[in-house]
Amino acid sequence: MKIGILTQPLHSNYGGLLQAWALQQTLVRRGHEAIIINRIWHSNPYPMWRRCLSFVKNELYIALGKRKRYLRVTNDLKEFSEQYVRMFRQNRYRGISPDIRTNEELIDYVRQQNFNAYIVGSDQVWRPMYSPNLMTYFLDFVKNDNSVKKIAYAASFGVDNWEFSEDQTLEAAQLAPQFDLITVRESSGIDLVAKYLKCHASHVLDPTLLLKRDDYLKLIENPTCGLINPDGQLFCYVLDDAPILSEAVKSCESSTGFKSYFCNYSTPIGKIKSKKNKDECVVPPVEQWLKSFDEAKMVVTDSFHGVVFSIIFNKPFWVVSNHSRGAARFTSLLRLFSLENRIVSDPSKIDWEMPIDWKSINILHDRLKEASLSILDTQLKQ
Repeated sequence: MKIGILTQPLHSNYGGLLQAWALQQTLVRRGHEAIIINRIWHSNPYPMWRRCLSFVKNELYIALGKRKRYLRVTNDLKEFSEQYVRMFRQNRYRGISPDIRTNEELIDYVRQQNFNAYIVGSDQVWRPMYSPNLMTYFLDFVKNDNSVKKIAYAASFGVDNWEFSEDQTLEAAQLAPQFDLITVRESSGIDLVAKYLKCHASHVLDPTLLLKRDDYLKLIENPTCGLINPDGQLFCYVLDDAPILSEAVKSCESSTGFKSYFCNYSTPIGKIKSKKNKDECVVPPVEQWLKSFDEAKMVVTDSFHGVVFSIIFNKPFWVVSNHSRGAARFTSLLRLFSLENRIVSDPSKIDWEMPIDWKSINILHDRLKEASLSILDTQLKQ
């Protein structure tokens, strides 16, 4: 079967890149041809008034001496910062479309490809703030076409409350019943689908959890670029700085004696002062990120996929729930594996050396993986 995978724009998010790779790998190994449809933002997602206001405020802060002037973020600078990400997309995916910016381009592309099925997922494809043209992820471009399979695999709303506008809800509720299968990544998504889309949904694993640790080790052993050994034992994968995260890292270091290390750019792209400093904004290779988990003795993270890969690599981890990026993702995953006690709310009260029963976790993981694959296979074999 020829399948088009529709997921979030594939930029510098490690989890996003790897969930797409994992889903494609899973489908290919099961005898299908799978192509990732790289739908990206047509332009800056923020309205012009908001961009103008942001520009004026920034210039005012600079004039008042409250902010420094940084190098303007251009397409060239962004391309430079994501050079290793681009290498991963080019060398690791078994098939990926050109960048698709509009629904017109999307319709032209899928007409040429003659897909037998579409799979929407995973990641937060059903969260309005993250998805370029939300209805694309409800397959509006093939509505009323009964000749193709329509599947949502581990689609995520990110949160446990409804963020769609009234118009979005009405349109999504018309499109959702046309799906042959709807599965969601968070247990709370089952209720959201039932209440607002009037459909049934099943709970399945994120695609990254459908593969084994050995699958990811092969990426590390055959990298597309040079890797370095992490200098430390405590891997800290942090998306958003917060005081509690700094406290957690310091407390963990003090208690365990582990030295912390990171796998991030050293300076955000919007904070580069001159072209001489542009190397500081380069996003490390995906394989380096995976190696960071493999080498770690412990992990502290505020990332959903930071938790996922800690589980895959059997590394004791601690998580600070990232509410702005969607807390439901964390609670659902941790509850699934009975690991709610790994959430950090007060770093001073944590027993940082509290063990995890990995034997039980791995047995449960295998069972959940087989159940998720069975649900997917049942539809794709029909």
